[in-house]
Formats: sequence, structure tokens, C-alpha cells
Amino acid sequence: MTKLRAISATPIGVVILLATVTFTYIWVAGLVCASSEAAPFGIERFESGIIEQGGAPAVQAGFHPYAMTTTITFDHHEGKSGSGFPFVPNGDPKAVEVSLPAGLIVNPTTTEVRCTESELENSGACPDAAAVGVAELHVGLDGAEGKAAVYNMVPSQGVPGELAFNGLGLDLIVHIIGKVRSDSDYGISAEVADITQRSALYSTTLTLWGDPSAESHDGERGACAENGGSCPVPRLNRPLLIAPSSCTGETLKATMRADSWQEPEFIEPPVAELPGMTGCDKLELHPTLSVEPTGIEESGGPEAPTAGSPTGLNVDLKVPREESLNGLAEADLREATVTLPAGMSVSPAAAGGLEVCTDTPEPARGEEPERPGGEIELGSMASVKCPDGSKIGTVEVVTPLLEHPLVGSVYVAQQGANPFGSLFALYVVAEGSGVQAKLPGEIKLDEATGQLTARFGKNPITGYYLPQVPFSELKMHIFGGPKAPLVTPQACGAYTANSVLTPYGSETPAEPASLPAEPQSGFAISLDCGGFAPVFTAGTADNQAGGFSPVAVTLSRRDGEQNFGGISVTTPPGLLGMLSKVALCGEPQASQGTCGAESLIGEAAAAAGPGEDPYWVKGGRVYLTGSYNGAPFGLSIVVPTVAGPFTLKGSGGPGTEVVQALIKVNPHTGALTVTGALPSILQGVPLDIQQIYVDINRGGFTFNPTSCDALSVGGTITSTLGAQAYVSNRFQATDCGALAFKPSFSASTQASDRVNGNGASLTVKVTQHTGEAGIRSVHLELPKKLPSRLTTLHKACLEARFDANPAACLAGSIVGTGVVHTPVLPVPLEGPAYLVSHGGAQFPELVFVLQGEGVTIELTGETHISSKTSITSSTFGSVPDAPISSFEANLPEQSNSALALVRGTKLCGGSSLTMPTTITGQNGAQIKQTTKIAVAGCPKKHKKASKAKKKSRRRRGGGKR
Repeated sequence: MTKLRAISATPIGVVILLATVTFTYIWVAGLVCASSEAAPFGIERFESGIIEQGGAPAVQAGFHPYAMTTTITFDHHEGKSGSGFPFVPNGDPKAVEVSLPAGLIVNPTTTEVRCTESELENSGACPDAAAVGVAELHVGLDGAEGKAAVYNMVPSQGVPGELAFNGLGLDLIVHIIGKVRSDSDYGISAEVADITQRSALYSTTLTLWGDPSAESHDGERGACAENGGSCPVPRLNRPLLIAPSSCTGETLKATMRADSWQEPEFIEPPVAELPGMTGCDKLELHPTLSVEPTGIEESGGPEAPTAGSPTGLNVDLKVPREESLNGLAEADLREATVTLPAGMSVSPAAAGGLEVCTDTPEPARGEEPERPGGEIELGSMASVKCPDGSKIGTVEVVTPLLEHPLVGSVYVAQQGANPFGSLFALYVVAEGSGVQAKLPGEIKLDEATGQLTARFGKNPITGYYLPQVPFSELKMHIFGGPKAPLVTPQACGAYTANSVLTPYGSETPAEPASLPAEPQSGFAISLDCGGFAPVFTAGTADNQAGGFSPVAVTLSRRDGEQNFGGISVTTPPGLLGMLSKVALCGEPQASQGTCGAESLIGEAAAAAGPGEDPYWVKGGRVYLTGSYNGAPFGLSIVVPTVAGPFTLKGSGGPGTEVVQALIKVNPHTGALTVTGALPSILQGVPLDIQQIYVDINRGGFTFNPTSCDALSVGGTITSTLGAQAYVSNRFQATDCGALAFKPSFSASTQASDRVNGNGASLTVKVTQHTGEAGIRSVHLELPKKLPSRLTTLHKACLEARFDANPAACLAGSIVGTGVVHTPVLPVPLEGPAYLVSHGGAQFPELVFVLQGEGVTIELTGETHISSKTSITSSTFGSVPDAPISSFEANLPEQSNSALALVRGTKLCGGSSLTMPTTITGQNGAQIKQTTKIAVAGCPKKHKKASKAKKKSRRRRGGGKR
């Protein structure tokens, strides 16, 4: 006995949202022996069509045709006289493949029973209920022709569907293998391979019945196909055939190809045209959609998932399928778009250990193909080779066309090098029963909110939309766990996922109320949401007073809390940096993230994404910049934006985000305040920053205060929703007593022996050596003979004007100047001294406004005039804890001088002037001294000659005679 069996194909099947196949069993066969020596092998006739009962073409979309027929006649000639072959094909057919129009379905699960191979081989043993049509054969052998019953077979391993017949009592078994065109339009094809040369087959017609159980087929079902009679079966009212659900206005096309044993190259005859479908507006689509975070499932109960936590996703799309001959089929999906609720977004934590699946795009016309090389290879039937690290979920598709679901995986596509050229994309692969479906999905993110939309529709590689094949349910499970690709919303409330499911039919649905269908699915968040209580730590690695040490700041938040929006940190007085040792980075380098190593002062890192295992972004660099946003200094923090296989575009370009912060200097204490906004989203990916770490670690740059008082590093943290948290971390230097404190203090005045309109002058100078404790306060008592000048005190600048802008004070309030040299800055601080009238103070204060390098420091001395002694004393009670080389204050003799000279006081040759002085260090050390005020500008004294010297001079000169 000779069997004709097609070679099993490896169809690549369907998509995630439809997934499936249908398998048509178009039959084509041949059993030919003789060959022509003269004419080439060819196809004389190829026709295919679907009809209504009565023979009219079926044109209603989604209709269940009465029958489908396919006729193939090979080129042939008359056989030689006496050969026994009246007709001989021009060559012996070897293989034939017929491709039906996309969307035309042959359902192999229609019959309740199927024929086995052993039953087929035992002619007449196949059950009548497995019969689905008839085959008419014309062979050259004695001009034989007749009918054979076509049976729905138990398919071979790895074959989605199979038909077969035992032809003309010749025990020539023909197998027709169904497959899905997974490399193109997911239509159905059927093939017969290795056709025997034993019979000269030159023509065949295959007819499949729309309802195999219909009474009208009793006379040609099973054994009745050859022997006549009646072969009834139970009436199932199940359709075998389904017309396409797409109405394009164009004719449908069936194609075939064949080769012969003599000519192995396939030939492709003209296509068979079928009338185009109409009436798509009569088709309906009634899907239901469920979208839930995996937390609900994993908890084992109905409670809501936790806010702001890593989550997977369960998607369940159902399309009711109750196919019967009485109505039209449900519309097939052309495009599916699902938008997740606002707040549910991509989780950066998923980047750790994540891989991507690659695909090599099709070459442009005329170029050499680049395949192989991709791992998914869309538009081909190649096996998927995506790495396990790119798998983020599973998929299951239930279709009425297969006994078992298609199952598979969801893979992350390579950034940019995917069919959409997008940042994110998915590849969904489902397979089973010899079918493999590949479907690319585009993922779009709202760049402002991060809201995520997934669209499965047109495949840019093949140009086709979703397969026109029915499915009843699609289940997609995106993995949960610490590395889950999604994060739940941070705020409590009800959330709804929306979808737009567009059926085949027309670009503009005829009835917008029902097409496209818009099912919705929701869930609720009610646990751990909405708070904002960040944890803050800051300090130096070594807290030795006055010593150099790196400074580190760490900021963290819990899952579910609001995201960081901005930060402002104020250092304790005395915790400073040696700006004179760092080259300030200017613009545009600071904003572009291209500062040089000469400006580098530290490093930064951040943990992004929720859960116990966020993604750490390391390698950030901190640069010191010049003036920024009105402040004298700034920071340019350059952070990589490469996370696993993805590179995000930041403010510094692809792969770099530049965070700028301003540095203000407190004019009274010298404390630094660093303020900056934190990025919260890049290219639609919410950063979901869990922890920030900044380490200012340049050698010899930052140093500790010289005060061992209990201080603090404080700040204000702002969330993206406007919430504020005030944070503080204790800070205290140690071993202040080991610091030396030996400042030098001197004073002088300009000689003046009479009272004049310009008053008196005073100059004081303080110097210190490197490594000493800073000065905390200075108290001095002016000599009684140098009292405050009352006329000048009356010219003091009002507090409100001074606070608004010292430069707006009248000239009469300016009584001197000051200059301080500090190793912290490359330039001295210098400026005028004002008398400022404070409403609550009895006497005006003396305020030095010193400026340099954009920094402003105000040294304020409280003035007191004793009512009993009229002695003026000044106390500078809060000197910034900063190292100085020298400080010089000059109160000159001028029309509005701060000091007067008591009438009758002689500075030259008179009694000396002294000034009791107390200088207190930041470390508590104290120096008390009586500072002698030197008098500058006195005339030199001329000594009188003695009587002896006068006599000597007279003798030498001769004297009187």
C-alpha cells in the first residue's frame, strides 16, 4: 500500500491577542506516473471559491459558507495509443501547496470524531461522522475518475490539522497538511508533498462542506461518496468554514504553487480570485477585559495591592465564541490597545539583570538581507532564540480551532532596534500543535506622567495586522516579584485600565457606538499610600574639629510614599570647603554635564525603582560651578541614565542627566545651603528614586567646624505632589581643645590734637595662623577719649532699608570699611561698614558688609554706650566659624566718622590710649588683653642741646671776643 503524506511543516502562528490558527485542508494531490518529453510541467487551471447553498458566491463577512471548492488541472496531453493512459500530465507532480485568503477559516475541531491512520488504511473503516467533504479525481490510468470521501484526521505530531482520503479504491492514501502562514498574513495553507509517480493524476477537485453533518451531504458522506446510498450522522449544526471578517473592497486571492519530479523548481500559476467580503457592519464584538496587579493573586485574597510597590500584571481578554450556522461569526480583532491606569508605570528596578531580545530589520529594497542574526526574527518561521533574561511573562491563547491552548512567553525587545524603533516594545510568542505565533507590541509612555499604553496591531516588518483567526480567551501574565517590570500607583483609590479593541471591517467603523468596543477593567489601591516621611542622614567621615574630611548625605524613602521632587540642605556653621583650591566650572559646561576634572569634588549614586532590590545608578560625578540661579556657587551633578539594556535621554543627552543645584552662603553664620530640584521622570519612565547618596570626597576640600557645640545638618525635602518634610541630623565635631588659638589683635588711630569736624579714626587688625580655632566673638571697650559720635549715630540706616538693600542706605550711615583674607576663597572679602538702626536696640549697630567671589558676609557689632561713663563698647558676638588670615576694620576720620575725640585730648605726647579686649575662640578658648592703641602721624620730637654742648660749640666757633 502506498501512502501520500505531506512533510510536516513548522508553522509560526498567531499572536498574543488572538493567537491561533486555523487549518485549512485544501486538498491537492496527485498520483502521476507518465511524463511528457515535449511540453513543460504547468498548471492549466486553478480555481477556488466559497459558495452559498445553491451555488452563489458567499460574500457576507463572517458568513458560514455552504461549501468551498478548489480545482486544479495540470497541463496534460493525450497518451500514446495502446499505452493505457488516455491523458498524461506534462510531468509528474511532486508537491502542491494551496494558500487560502487570509481570514478564510477551516475549523478542524468541528467534527466530534476524527479518523485514525489505521482506519484510513482499512478502506471504509473511517467513521462517517469524520467526513468533511469529497475529492474528485481524474487520472490518466484507463481514464479513471471518481469520488473519494475526505476525512478529518487525528493530526500527526506537531501538525495543527490534517485531512486525508483513500482514492478511487487504489489504496493510494493522500494526506493534506494544514498550516498557518506565520511569516506573513497568518492565513491558512495546505500542502501535499512527495506525490507518488504511480498514477497519472491530471485533475482534482476538493469540496469541503460548511456543515459536515448536514442532511444534504448524507448521500456522499463516507462510503456513500463512492458507493452511493445514505450515510446520515448526528446533526451538530457546527460550521467547518468561516468567511473572512474583513471588508477591504478588494477581491480575495487564493494562490498555489507546485513542482514536478522532472522540474524541481516551483511554478506559481495565476491566482484564483474570490469576491471581496461585504457587510462587516453586521458583525459584532463583545469582549470583556480584566487587568489586575499580581499582588491580588499572590496575596490569595481580595485585598488590594500595596501602593508604590513592584507588581506584575494579569490580563484576561475574553471574546465569547458560540459559533453556529444560524448567525454570523464574531468579528476578528485587527488592533488591540490597552492603556494602564495613570500611576501604574514602568519600574526602574526591573533593569537589574534584564536582557533584551533582538531582531534584525528587513533590508531595504535592493540590499543584501541581514538575517540571520536576530533572536526573534519576525516575519519568518525561524525558532525563537530570545535569552531567558529577556522573558518577563507568559501567555496562553484559547482558540476554538485547536484542542489545546497555545502557550508561550513575553519578551522585552531591544531599544530602538525593534519594529517600532521605540524605547520599549514587547515580543509575544505563543505556540502549540505545530503552530508558532510571533507578535510585536509597541509600548508607549506618556512623557509627562509615565502612563503606559500597549498596542498590538500592524506589524511593521510584515505589514499585516493581527491574524484574522478566532480566539475565545487570551491570558497574559507579567511576572511579579522585586524585579517586576511595573509599579503600582502611589495614591490610594480606584484605578481603571482602558482598552480599544478594533475589529476587522473598515478603517472607520460604521457604528462608533459598538465599534471599536471599549471594555474597561479596574482595581483599587488602599494599603501604604500617600505618605511622605523621608529618612535623612548626613555627616563627615572623620569629625575631628578643623580637620579635612569627606562629607556624605543620604536620603531615602519607603515604597508607597510620594516621590522626591526637590531637596534643600543646610550645613552646620563651619562645615565648609576650600573653594580656593577648586576651579569653578562655568557655562555652558555646567548645564551640559561636561565639566573637567579640575572642578570635580565628589560622586553620587541613586537607587531607582520600588521594592527590596532597586536598581542602583552609580558613577555620578559632582562638580563645583560658578554662579547659578542667583547664588554665588552651584553644583553640577552628572548622573548616568543607563539602566541595564536601556539608555534614557536625560538633560545632558542620551545616557546623561544633569542635576544642577545652587549654593547659598548665610551672610551671618557662613553656613551653606544647597538647593536643587530632583528629576522624577525621563522619557516617560518615572525614576521612583528610593535613595540618594552624595559624597563630597575631594582631598583637602571639605573641613569640619572648629566648634564642638552640638550642631545639626538640616533641610527640607519636597515631594512631587508638594508635600514637605523637615529633616535634621545631629552633627558635632570632637577634640576642639587640641586646636591652638593665638590670634593677634592690634589697633591704631590717626594723630589729632584738636577737636575738628572730622571726628577721630580707629583701625583694628586681627591675624591668625593656619590650623587655629576660629574666632567666635570679639568684645572691646573703646577709650573714654574716643566716644561714639552722636551726630553720626543719628544718620544710621533704618533696618528695613538695610535688609532690603544695604546699597540703598544714605552715605551718612557708612562709617568705614573692612577686609578679610581667608584661605577658603581665592579673593578677599571687603566692603563698607554701616551704622544700622534696629527698632529694638538702644543704639545703632555697626555692620560690615563684606563681599567677594559672589559671597556676602555681614559682621554685626552690637554697640553700647554707658550712661555712667559714656564709654562705648562693641561686641561682635557671632563671627562665622571660618579660617581667616587677617581681618582689618578701618573707621576713618571723616565728616561722618563713627568716633569723636574728647576735647583737649592730646593723642601725640599725651597719655596712651588702651582698649580692653576679649577674644573668644570657637573651641571655647579665650584671650583677654588690654590692647594699646597706637597713634599714627605724630610729629617727630626734637631734643634740646645740653649747656655743656652749647659751650663746646662756642669754643669751636671762637665765642665772643
